[in-house]
Amino acid sequence: MSLGVLANSVNILYNTYTGIYDTVFAHRGAMLTHSCSLGYNGAVLQALAVHLSLQGALDLPLKFISTLITQMEDVESDEATLNDARILKEAEKPFCERLHRVSDLMHRSKVSIEEVISELGNGIAALHSVPTAIFCVLHCLQPRECLPENYGGLERTIAYSLALGGDTDTIACMAGAIAGAHYGIEAIPQSWIKCCEGAEDADMNAERLHMLYQQTSQGGGTGEPSCGAESQSKASNGTEKKARAE
Repeated sequence: MSLGVLANSVNILYNTYTGIYDTVFAHRGAMLTHSCSLGYNGAVLQALAVHLSLQGALDLPLKFISTLITQMEDVESDEATLNDARILKEAEKPFCERLHRVSDLMHRSKVSIEEVISELGNGIAALHSVPTAIFCVLHCLQPRECLPENYGGLERTIAYSLALGGDTDTIACMAGAIAGAHYGIEAIPQSWIKCCEGAEDADMNAERLHMLYQQTSQGGGTGEPSCGAESQSKASNGTEKKARAE
């Protein structure tokens, strides 16, 4: 199972108003398939991005990226993460450093695909894919000359993710999850759904995860505190929003 699928599943099940449990369960989920803190923290970053998007944070893109940087500063402050970064000869807080690059790219009037790949990467490692996915979403909030004029924000995001090459399925999966939380299910073209292998299974599994979340938030057997009706209302807005950036 890929990092993107793990982190996105965590958000369906453990979406809360504060995002505290997102980070906990994203970290635990990534431990099933990854052995380094950079893998765990990539899952945490993806979970946070989807969570914030569900809360409507992409309406203010600069605040969105600033919030991610602030939260990842805390995530990457533990000794294990700092030690792994030293061993791998990365920046002290690798994801924070990449997110600052995302912010810098956002402020440029024009950004080539080559620049994005050079600055953020397009590889299989979480450090070279999660920040890239986040940039794809932010970059495609507005129409782009390189993409069809009739494309909506979600379509632009997926198309741009694929145009970057590299680990396209993982990057597009993560970017699509963040964008989907913002635009809602109505933004997905019906032609895409019909052509997508396993779409019905994905929809069914998402419904089951959400039902499980509702059961646990109403006092089920997980031992976690109830998130309350407000959180459930917030969690639903990803399927109710229309593409506002068009």
